[in-house]
Amino acid sequence: MIRLLHFANYPNQHGGSFIPLLRQILKEARERGWSTDTVFTSGVENGEWVPELRGDGVGVEFVEPAGRRAQSRRVESILAASELPTVIHTHFTTYDIPAALAVRRRGDSALFWHIHTVLRNDPLSRARNAAKFALFGRDVDGIFVPAANIGEGLARRMAPREKLILLPSPIDPDVYRMPSAGERAAARREFEIPEGSYALLHIGRAWRLKGGDVFFEAVRRLREAGLPVIGMTLRGGEPATEEARRLGITEHVRVLERVEIMNHLYAASDCFVAPSRGEGMPFSVVEALASGVPVVASDHLPGHVYLSDQVAACETVPGEPEPIADAVARMLARPPEQAEREAREAREWIEGNLDLTHAAESLVDAYAAAALRHGLISE
Repeated sequence: MIRLLHFANYPNQHGGSFIPLLRQILKEARERGWSTDTVFTSGVENGEWVPELRGDGVGVEFVEPAGRRAQSRRVESILAASELPTVIHTHFTTYDIPAALAVRRRGDSALFWHIHTVLRNDPLSRARNAAKFALFGRDVDGIFVPAANIGEGLARRMAPREKLILLPSPIDPDVYRMPSAGERAAARREFEIPEGSYALLHIGRAWRLKGGDVFFEAVRRLREAGLPVIGMTLRGGEPATEEARRLGITEHVRVLERVEIMNHLYAASDCFVAPSRGEGMPFSVVEALASGVPVVASDHLPGHVYLSDQVAACETVPGEPEPIADAVARMLARPPEQAEREAREAREWIEGNLDLTHAAESLVDAYAAAALRHGLISE
């Protein structure tokens, strides 16, 4: 038997699309006879997804944030708790180096890193990243990235290009489904969308990275042009509130910090706006398309362009207020029959190309190939 161990600095109480992907990976591994465990940074012990993982039969542990040396010792102790040869998969960079150090010392392990978004671009971060990849890149069996731009960025910072593995962001289409007319009407009442208005949705936990300022300026321009839009942003926080006040659009936006059911937010929306300045392929863009919501996105992200090349319900334009506003207006002006057809086609494409099952199989295949190379399993 072999052990699969995931480390993730995942900060959300809601599972989003990351936890369903993780659960599917672990399920695939268990079906192959592997043992599965997970480790998360503390603070999310009460997350709605924790009982789901444990109910799957997955080991779940939480560790306190710590400095690199203490973190490395903690990772080593978790690895040493089992005598089974182990495949380690780290997410969101926090555990990358501690896991690499632990693998060096232990030996009977394979290691994968997963870089989900663009790394910081200040000089100090670039230097640290280059040192990290130069010193530890040889210890890693593969580095998963959701889009080509992230892989290119890592390669420029000394990551071994031959170890980069493209894994576009998959979702569970059964979770993100197209709403009925009744569900849509109820969702619009829930978020207080006035009759005759268009609801534009943005997700902005990292406000500037996600282009929140561009989104609100586009909302202002659309309002000035006479289009009755309401801008909804999730997790924009104080920066979003301040930006709305500065632009004088407070009464025309909804700054939301938490929603109980994410599907309701998509059901209430007429267009998803993603003017992000630097990511891979955001889960939220795929979720919106699967939910029947058209997308306007910035064109400098290859993940966005990849989707727009596949489905007509996603349009990419320069990530500036004027082209974003113009594209939103075009999306909203489509004839109903065209909008409905393009929504169905987008969902069908996602079901056929970005489903969790295929992604999980590919990941566990990569694990197994690495385990075979290291002699952790036999053919």
